[in-house]
Amino acid sequence: MQNKKRLYASVLIWAAALGVLYLTRYYNYLFFYALTEMFSVAVAVAIFMLVWNVRRSLDNPYLLFVGVAYLFVGCLDLVHTLAYQGMGLFKQYEANLQTQLWIASRYLESLSLMLGSFFLGRRLKLEFVLVGCLGATALLLGTIFYWDVFPACFVEGVGPTAFKELSDYAIVLILAAAIAMLFNQSDQFDPVGLRFIGASIAFTILSELCFSFFMDVYGIPYFFGHFLKLISFYCIYKAIIELGMSKPFAVLFRNLKDSEDIFRRERDFISAVLSTAGALVVILDLEGRIVRFNRACERLTGYSFEEVKGRPFGDLFLIPEEVGPVQAVFGRLSMGQFPNEYENHWVARDGSRRRIMWSNTALAGSGGSVEHIICTGIDITERKRAEEALREAHDELERRVQERTAELVAANKQLAQQLAERRRAEEELREAEKKYRIVADNTYDWEWWRDPKGNFIYVSPSCKRITYHERDEFQGDPDLLFRIIHPEDQASFIRHQNDVEQAYSSGELEFRILRPDGSLRWLAHTCQPVFDDHGRLLGRRGSNRDITAHRAADDALRESEKQLRYLSSRLLTAQETERRRIAGALHDELGGALAVLKLRTRFIERNLQPGQTAIREECQWNLQYIDQIIDDVHRLSRDLSPSILEDIGLTPALGWLIDNFVRHYGIKAAPRIENVDHLLSRDDQIMIFRTFQEALTNIGKHAQAGNVVIEVRRVEDRISLFVEDDGRGFDMEELSAKKVSEKGLGLAAMNERARMLGGSLSLRSEQGKGTRIALSIPLRKGEKR
Repeated sequence: MQNKKRLYASVLIWAAALGVLYLTRYYNYLFFYALTEMFSVAVAVAIFMLVWNVRRSLDNPYLLFVGVAYLFVGCLDLVHTLAYQGMGLFKQYEANLQTQLWIASRYLESLSLMLGSFFLGRRLKLEFVLVGCLGATALLLGTIFYWDVFPACFVEGVGPTAFKELSDYAIVLILAAAIAMLFNQSDQFDPVGLRFIGASIAFTILSELCFSFFMDVYGIPYFFGHFLKLISFYCIYKAIIELGMSKPFAVLFRNLKDSEDIFRRERDFISAVLSTAGALVVILDLEGRIVRFNRACERLTGYSFEEVKGRPFGDLFLIPEEVGPVQAVFGRLSMGQFPNEYENHWVARDGSRRRIMWSNTALAGSGGSVEHIICTGIDITERKRAEEALREAHDELERRVQERTAELVAANKQLAQQLAERRRAEEELREAEKKYRIVADNTYDWEWWRDPKGNFIYVSPSCKRITYHERDEFQGDPDLLFRIIHPEDQASFIRHQNDVEQAYSSGELEFRILRPDGSLRWLAHTCQPVFDDHGRLLGRRGSNRDITAHRAADDALRESEKQLRYLSSRLLTAQETERRRIAGALHDELGGALAVLKLRTRFIERNLQPGQTAIREECQWNLQYIDQIIDDVHRLSRDLSPSILEDIGLTPALGWLIDNFVRHYGIKAAPRIENVDHLLSRDDQIMIFRTFQEALTNIGKHAQAGNVVIEVRRVEDRISLFVEDDGRGFDMEELSAKKVSEKGLGLAAMNERARMLGGSLSLRSEQGKGTRIALSIPLRKGEKR
């Protein structure tokens, strides 16, 4: 409603102004003529002044060209006005002069409106336009005033010449072409401004057609021609000056606004990617202060971006011993030595430490100097812990092998040879790991961004090093990614992409790719969907790390552990064999020798003279001592290899072991032993017996218990065994925190025997509440009777 009122008011005002202007024609025709022409001159000069003052920011070359040209059109119109009959400035000239100036001015105006369209989308040099327009204007004025070669346009008493009439139609055609060319590139203009420019050219055409019919400078066509020219200049005033002042970004700086919108969308997209990335992303300035800190960093450290923004990263997250090396890396990055990979610890708000693998690079400014450091990290804490655990297990197994080899002299040569081979293999493995580390320190991840349709928006140059394909190949052929994935991994990759988009998975996957030369590479892939504020999918970000060497190293470590377990099994078997040999030697050789010694001592006693009392007492004492030695030898022989275990089986042997335990330590025992001898091989019975022997020995020495419960029974297809005491117990967390080398060999030996049996050993204890050791063994195929 308000716009309609404003429109009606504007129409009334213009109707009144045109009416007054029309009446001035009857009062003083010269005054009417001067008013219309000076209005045109004023508009032309105003257009030039507006365009000139915004020339450095104006991004529409058409308006810039036309604005400069209109200054000279206004100059010609001003001279044309002063040359009008009655002004008295050019008395020696007749009506032909003002008609010549009119035609010159209209040619300059029409050609400017048409030629301006050629400069759309091009860079315009303003000085060339000024020089060109100035030269054209000077040339036109020179042909009229100095050389007097400009064709005659009006002859007194005859009227307009043929040149003037042809010029009118030529100007109309040029203006018509200008309209067509202008509307053909309408996307370069504000719609309202374009309509006003089109209207201005249309009224100029009508004005020129009116002038083509005039016979004298005071006639009706001449009057209406000026009237239409006034409306034409008003329209150009509305298009450039009024709209340019009220809507500068729509008229004068249209492309600038479009560029700002594109920049804003790209900035929002990059911000969304950084915020949702699964990897850690930190951006630092050259002073080491935090500029960006994505959500993954917030989750890992416990700090929000607002808390760390602008603070030096070294004061927040680094441990003291790593401050120097990290600052050295930062210094190299600041000097342009990038990209770079590095590992260090980060300390979170709660004091916990996390090991981070960083891929660092720098962002250079337009001058080539470094402006920001971009750090992308992956938390490898758990992987490092797993590697450390494997190394500790490896070291512990090797130590146990060395200790056992010292006890088993007979197997020493064979084991020494195997250990030497093992050391050589480890040295080769360490050398391979060293080479891999050198390679890994100089490799970088393959990053990509894809739109919702799967097209690649961005592919990092590292793709060529990993896949042997140029990144342009991926951007030109989105299906290339699926063609290089190993056929066995394609289904899991597609399922992984869908699960990540619907938040069903963590975004991590390992898969293989096929290079053009037929080689395979393993990649560790992480990806995250990127959504806008309305939940619409903007694309997916993927990060791929070549882990082929890591997988090979893991396979080597597993094979090493398998070999060490085989050696451990051989050691336990050799140990039992050596125990039986020593037990037999003690029982047969040493026991027989002591029996002979006893018989000879008794013979000496019987052949003593009645008066040799002292020697007789010494012989009796020696006979008692020999009996004691014989009992100790028999006990040692039974401990090393109880004959009852081989003679009548596991169940009686366990009964004998429990009786000796009760008699020796004075601890009450409650055995509930089911006969399972027929379900176990002799070697299995020996390992079970040794496990019970180790458990009861530990209870007798350390538990300070009063009662022990022992149970052996069959449960479906397994044999369940446990020993439980009511002693002082111990702290399980404290035991778990100890290194493998600090836990002692007893528990390790029981665990190893459980593995050899194919079963599992569990330990449960609490301070002041006793200890329970449970062994569960599956029945082997053919033993389930």
